[in-house]
Amino acid sequence: MLREARYEVVDFGDSQPKPDDDYPDFVVPLARAVARGEVGRVVANTLAWELVRVFLQSRFSRAERHRRRLAKVARLESMEAES
Repeated sequence: MLREARYEVVDFGDSQPKPDDDYPDFVVPLARAVARGEVGRVVANTLAWELVRVFLQSRFSRAERHRRRLAKVARLESMEAES
C-alpha cells in the first residue's frame, strides 16, 4: 500500500521466512540505515503492537534460538564498542 501511495519502501525483512531467521539479522541493518540517515521513517507490519504486547508479558524461555539471538546482539554490541 505504501508503494501504491508513491512512498519509497526499503524492506529489511525476509521475503521467504526461515526457521533460523533472527530479529538481529533484520533490525541491525535497519538501525544502521536509520543512523546513517538513509531511512527517514520506520513502519512495522500490522502485528507489531501485538508482538510488543506479547514480548512484554513473556518470560525468557532460555530456548536455544533465543540464546543464539542474544549472543548475536552481544557480539554486535561488542563490535560497536570497539569501533
